[in-house]
Amino acid sequence: MFEGSEYAYYGMYLVGFAIMMAVNLRTYKRYEITKKTAIIFTLITYVAGVCGAFIMGSWYTAAVAKYNAGSSNVAIFGAVIFTPVFMIAASLIAGKPWRKIMDLLAPGIFIILACAKFGCFMAGCCPGGECSFGVYNPELEMTVFPSQLFESLTMCLVVAFCFFYAIKCKK
Repeated sequence: MFEGSEYAYYGMYLVGFAIMMAVNLRTYKRYEITKKTAIIFTLITYVAGVCGAFIMGSWYTAAVAKYNAGSSNVAIFGAVIFTPVFMIAASLIAGKPWRKIMDLLAPGIFIILACAKFGCFMAGCCPGGECSFGVYNPELEMTVFPSQLFESLTMCLVVAFCFFYAIKCKK
């Protein structure tokens, strides 16, 4: 949608990862795990989420390519579905408390997803439906509802809830 948007799109994944790493390094002690464990599981989470999104996107594109020419090669559902499964499995294999690991990682997962959806907005993929107000999409040559921005905002609200809940539970 914007000039150089494919770089911004993938760059937003890295921005989300950097924010997630910073948040996890700030909060890992709360969950009684080591700094090394927090770093390793943050890296695994990022790789699992990105791989899951690309795997699901490939499956989705293969399944609907004949019906929908504008399908994406990344599906957020892959990250949402695969990441927790991989993280729980990795925690159990490593002998770490999976509930504490997931509590540490949950806000970061949604931070990455929020950044990724903002990247979708900048790239012009995953557009909302045609409407009289909204954002002009030059690829589609129409004004569309900026659904990616609302998804990004929703993910930010989930992050805020995760932090609120973590603080409330510790009291």
